[in-house]
Amino acid sequence: MSLGLFFCGLLAGGLIVSCTPSQPQIVQSFTQLNHVFDPSVGKWQEKLAVWVQVDNKDGWGDVTSVVVHHPAERIWWRLDPDNWSVQQQGEAVWIGTNSLQTADGSPLPTGTWDLTVVTKAQKTAEMEFSLTAPLGLASSGAPKLEPVLAKGPPLVLKNFTQQYLVWAYDSLGAYLGTARKTDPELSGSDLASTPSERSKIRWLVFYSFDKSTGNGTEAGPFPVSFTN
Repeated sequence: MSLGLFFCGLLAGGLIVSCTPSQPQIVQSFTQLNHVFDPSVGKWQEKLAVWVQVDNKDGWGDVTSVVVHHPAERIWWRLDPDNWSVQQQGEAVWIGTNSLQTADGSPLPTGTWDLTVVTKAQKTAEMEFSLTAPLGLASSGAPKLEPVLAKGPPLVLKNFTQQYLVWAYDSLGAYLGTARKTDPELSGSDLASTPSERSKIRWLVFYSFDKSTGNGTEAGPFPVSFTN
């Protein structure tokens, strides 16, 4: 008898009491639709962020997959240890991704979606969430304009919100830092304090969050070069 079976089955007076796999529970979830403009493609796309915090007596490592499914349109993704990310905040462990999208970046269907957590013993926990905002539309219903990063100095971000975050990356795509802005003009000093640090910046991505819709807007990456 293996050690695992020894602890899972107790022989007492001819009675074997076996371990019962625990039922997972979704403690919290986070879902957010992001409208993404990629300058290299020249069009708006959508990406869906899905994260779950799971309570499971057998440990979160017992979770084998998270399935995101739109029943009406028969669209689904299966997240597993090979393609999900893990984020730990104190004792809370979140598993998920920021990058769910259709193969061609076309709009994700609105309405009700299902989120299912599956364990090794095929125990499941389920919840629903909804998407309401169509692809690339402003609150007025008009198509969103294409963001433009006009060369400077200073750089000027056009057709984007006035309050936004800037994420800086080096030539290999490694993250370098973040700046919070409330105006369209951007200089290297907003992102790094020294010329040597600024010289490493090669790509910028811009992000804003709309509290009224619960959706994010992202534009980039834009190529840049700071010489001083």
